[in-house]
Amino acid sequence: MNPIEHLYFWARVRPDDAAIQRLTGTVTWRELLLRVRGVACKLRHMGLRPNQIAMTWLNSQPDWIVTLALIHEGVISCATPGVFPGELNADWVLSGRPLPPLPSSRVISVDDAWLDDLPQVPQDFRPHAFAGEDSLFRLVLTSGTTGQSKVAEFSLGSLLRRCECMSAISNAYAAELCLLRLASGFGFVLGLRRLLRGQASYFAAESEIVDLISTHGIECLSGSPHQLGIVIGKLQGTSRRLPSLKMVWYSGGVASPHLLENMRRMFCPTVVCHYGSTEVGPVSYHLIHDPNHRPGMAGYVVPEVKVQIVDDQHRPLAIDAEGMVRLHSAFMASGYYRNPAATDQSFRDGWFYPGDRGKLLANGMLELTGRESELINRGGAKVSPVELDSSIQSYGGILDVATFGFENQQGIEDICAAIVVANDFNMEAFQLHLTQTFPKHKKPSLIIRLEEIPRNQMGKPLRSQMREQFGDVLRQQRTTGR
Repeated sequence: MNPIEHLYFWARVRPDDAAIQRLTGTVTWRELLLRVRGVACKLRHMGLRPNQIAMTWLNSQPDWIVTLALIHEGVISCATPGVFPGELNADWVLSGRPLPPLPSSRVISVDDAWLDDLPQVPQDFRPHAFAGEDSLFRLVLTSGTTGQSKVAEFSLGSLLRRCECMSAISNAYAAELCLLRLASGFGFVLGLRRLLRGQASYFAAESEIVDLISTHGIECLSGSPHQLGIVIGKLQGTSRRLPSLKMVWYSGGVASPHLLENMRRMFCPTVVCHYGSTEVGPVSYHLIHDPNHRPGMAGYVVPEVKVQIVDDQHRPLAIDAEGMVRLHSAFMASGYYRNPAATDQSFRDGWFYPGDRGKLLANGMLELTGRESELINRGGAKVSPVELDSSIQSYGGILDVATFGFENQQGIEDICAAIVVANDFNMEAFQLHLTQTFPKHKKPSLIIRLEEIPRNQMGKPLRSQMREQFGDVLRQQRTTGR
């Protein structure tokens, strides 16, 4: 069995329909099949074999074409946002940019000339089948919010089942633009789902997103809060709006009340919060215009997923009690590739522990209160940086924010707020606002201004990286009173 057979099918029954749509042109199903077969034939001639591991580091559209060619050849594929975990040890790396030293991998430099110089494909050239649903099919790098990215391993069957579950959120919309890259689990599954359903995949550079939505009547837009905020920034100060949009959903981070208001005002009224993880997939959904919505609500748990809140001894807690979140689904990862220690830590007794804290409400709503690893222990009081981010983001002139803990001059855990602000931002007024509105144990002692908050490919702030990067400098500063 091989999902690429769907590409052969759509090329036969709908050869002239769009399979890839860009602002600059269309690739039909017939053209896509010819291109994928050509790349697959070239890779076979170069020595790629079924069950080998190939990593891609390419721009979106070439990445999708090359990935389909790897699937055609029965190769276990993986995409990278620029991180190369040592345990991956890929047999091949296909890259469109310079690479760090990779002594154990054969590197193929992929550019436009390489993609255009394809061999004549024999008539009887056929895909290699995967052995079955339990075959290792895709490796996905986790978001790496701790600074240590891991590699989640997925069978073919688990990702096919995940495609079915993901269809529930946007199956009414034929024209969907996903801003999440193939390196993310969500981005890959959404692309695979559209292939299975015979729907066109849309690709756009950051500068082309607004024009592509307008030109092709995109109905559904998805991405991380950070990515959607960038699109809003391109609309602000202009008279342009995107009337074709009927739904926007976001994943991979917390959206501030200010960002949610802008999404509903500048995109469309229907904005959906989607909570999940690379390892487990979609967990919950929530309509933001629900009158009961408040920050921290991750959504109503989908029927295909089990969620429990447990204490430190892994015992289930009662409704409304806060504790560790653990998840189970039929389409979850089997573990971390070649990393038994991390697997044992996060996968226990059939459950995955994402590192989130939260509680389940009586109405089935999952509410998140922070991450275990990111909680700031300030004098014995546990402070959630996610909660602080949401509160600070609502202040006028704050364009982006990420709070994190650091060790101050006295060796005590303290709080710093990294902010990106507008040119006319009044720092003194902002500091007064913090003093007047934040409890003493939650008020940041130091504030730093950055041009950009460091984030991973899902838009999550890299708090550990900021703690390491700025820790020594912050320790030399006099902290403000709490």
